[in-house]
Formats: sequence, C-alpha cells, structure tokens
Amino acid sequence: MSDPTWKTEVNVCALQDTAFPVSKAKGSPVLFLPDKVMAARRVQNEAGYTWAARPGSGLIIRHYIGDVMGSTAESGADPIPKIECGSGFGNIIKITESVQTRGGLFHRINTMRYNGDASKLGDWFSNPAEWIKMTARTPSGQIFNVGSGLNSYLPFLSGGDYLWIHNDFIEIFPDLPAEAVGGYILLGASVFMQTIDGIKALRLARVPGELIQPHPTWKLNTGSVVPEIRMGWDYPAGY
Repeated sequence: MSDPTWKTEVNVCALQDTAFPVSKAKGSPVLFLPDKVMAARRVQNEAGYTWAARPGSGLIIRHYIGDVMGSTAESGADPIPKIECGSGFGNIIKITESVQTRGGLFHRINTMRYNGDASKLGDWFSNPAEWIKMTARTPSGQIFNVGSGLNSYLPFLSGGDYLWIHNDFIEIFPDLPAEAVGGYILLGASVFMQTIDGIKALRLARVPGELIQPHPTWKLNTGSVVPEIRMGWDYPAGY
C-alpha cells in the first residue's frame, strides 16, 4: 500500500520512472491520452472526473505538446493533459519486482503504459491496483477524499517500461495466513482470502469510516482510502 505517513509531505507520494532508480524524486509526467480520459470518465461520475482532471487540483498538469493528436496552440485544440508521477495515500499497488540501489530499496509497480489499451482497464472496485484513488492526508494521518468529498480516480500510467516506488513510501502486505488457498482477493479498499471453507475477510473497508481487520495475525498499519459505495459493488456474503 502507498503510505509515506512519516516520510514526506501530506499531499503526494513520488514515483520514479528510470530504468535503474536511485532517487525519490518524481519522474516525468505522462500523457493522458483521449482513450484513457474516456476510461476515467467511465469509472466515476462527472464531478469526480472533473476534479481529477482539473489542472492543479490533483496530479494533472497541462502542456502544449507539439503535434500529438493535433494538440497545438495554433490548432485551437485543447492541450492533452499530463499526469504527474505520483500516488495518493492508502492506494493499493501491485509490485512486480524489487531492486536495491545506492538510493535505497525500490519496488516496481504494475502499471499501464500511457499508450496502452485502455479497454483493458477495469474499475477501482474490481481492480484497485490499476487506479489512483485521489486522496489527501492530514498531518495526523487521516486519509480523506478530495474536493468536497468526491470519489475521484486516475489510471496508474507509466511513460515507459518502469515505474518505481521507494520502500519508505509503502507498507507491504503481510504473508497470507496459513489457511489461505491462492492469492489475495481485492475489492476496492477491502482485502479477502480464499480458504477451503470459503472467502474470509482480512481487511474490511466497505463504507466511509469502516476499517476492520478481523484476522488475528494479519494486520496493516496504513489507513484506508475512503471507500465509495455504489450499486453493483458487492462483497462476499457474510460480511
């Protein structure tokens, strides 16, 4: 989970995009192409998207970028947005490899390239590691929604083959309990495991303010993003 609770300022967790990372500084912004814009609009309401895509309110900046998609100052077309190389607090990320460098321990994050196939993006509930749920954090560690309580999302995009997060900026999930069969089941901000007796909860965050960790040996210290409640987003029976 993305959580630099005691290491950085309260508004960002920087990501690095070099092939061999040595710095905690943010990498280069990535293009937010029209098909990714449409995917982001599809997974949230328009108010949430508008906040996420407004320059300066979150991770979006805007530049004229030459002739890409006809976006030039002369053409009169809108500039294509760029997404800063960062993450919000409490987001679930998927690590694919780890490397030790002179800058410390870095973990490579599974992302979609900025020019990848946007049709393969799911939504935050079914694929939380594919999305940055836009969050803010108080100095005391409370994580809350942006704007006036909006649920806003941006896809986790990379400009190239690499996107790294420093070990100081994460909390790694504990090992699965012995009774688990298979891997984690992620639904929004909640975490489950499959057992021979059915699906069991490890962390429940289904409504704003809820954070229950019922298993005696599996705990996370990182706070949860504020879960969105939406029709059709169902949890396993019994929870």
